[in-house]
Amino acid sequence: MQNRGDVLYNTGMRRLYDSRTFSVSTNADCDVGFSRLAASGIFAMGADYSLSGEPCLLPDCESDYDSVSEAVTSGTILERKNPTQADYEEFFDELFETGVRTLVHISAGSEIADDYAAAVKASKNEMVKFPRCQLYVVDSHAFSAGLAPTLYAAIKMRDEGLDGAEAFVKLTALAENARTYFIPSDCEQTRARFPVGFYGRTLNVRPVCSFASKNKLAVLSRPRGNATSRAALARLAADAAVTEAFVSFGYDTDSAVALKHRLEELSPGVKVELNRTGLLADCLIGGDALVLGFIAPPTAND
Repeated sequence: MQNRGDVLYNTGMRRLYDSRTFSVSTNADCDVGFSRLAASGIFAMGADYSLSGEPCLLPDCESDYDSVSEAVTSGTILERKNPTQADYEEFFDELFETGVRTLVHISAGSEIADDYAAAVKASKNEMVKFPRCQLYVVDSHAFSAGLAPTLYAAIKMRDEGLDGAEAFVKLTALAENARTYFIPSDCEQTRARFPVGFYGRTLNVRPVCSFASKNKLAVLSRPRGNATSRAALARLAADAAVTEAFVSFGYDTDSAVALKHRLEELSPGVKVELNRTGLLADCLIGGDALVLGFIAPPTAND
C-alpha cells in the first residue's frame, strides 16, 4: 500500500497535534493533490493502482496527471485494488502510534467504493486497540469534485477548534447533501466498466451522469456536443442555487475553464475551484471526464 499517512510526518505537522482538537484524513486518490493534502495537514490513505498490470504511483505534479489521464483515454486500463479492513487498520495504527488522539476520516462515498465499509470495520478494532483515542468515519456520499467540499469543511472545523464528535455530526449532515455530476470519458475504461452503451458517437452525444450505485450510472440527460453538455452540467448547480462549486478535469483544461465560465454566467457570484481528477475518478469514469461537485443547500424538508 503506497502513499500512507507516514509520508506526511515529514511535513512538520506533528507539532499541530497538541493545538488541534482532532486530525483529518482522507483517500489519497481524491482530487485534492497529495502535496496540498500534506500542506493542509491531512493524512492520506493510499490505494494500489496499476496501468495495464504495471504499478501506477499516485500523481503529484502536472506531468504525472497528464500522463495518467492521457494513458487511460488512449485505451490503457487503470485498475484499483480496493483497500481492505486490514489496510485501514494499518493506516489508523500508524497515526495513533505517532501521536494522533482524535481522527476524523473523510471516506469516498459508500455508493461509489468499498472504502467506507472497510474503514468503519477497521474503526471498531482500533477503538479496542487504542481505548484513549477516538476515530470517526464520515461517508462523503461522493467522489472526485463532490468529496472536496466535505473535506474542506472538515479542515475548517478542525482549525476553528470543534471537537471530533461535533465535527462528525456536522460533516455527516453536510455530506447528505453532497452532489457529484459528471460527463464521463468515452474510452475503453468506461466501456469496460459500463457495458451498456450511453454514448451516441454518430450523434456526438455527451451524457451528463451521476452514480446510481456501485458500477451503475444514472444518465440525467443526453446533450449533443461538448458545449451543450457543459451547459447542462452547469445548470444543475444553478438550479440548486449554490454559492460554491468544484470542478475536476482530466487533461482537457480548456473544457474545465469553459465550464467554470458557464457556471459563473448562470450563477453570478459563485465561487468555482478547479482541480485535476485523481486516480479514483480516472479509474471510474475515464481520463478526460469532467466532474462537478457541490453541497446542495438544505431544503425546507431537510
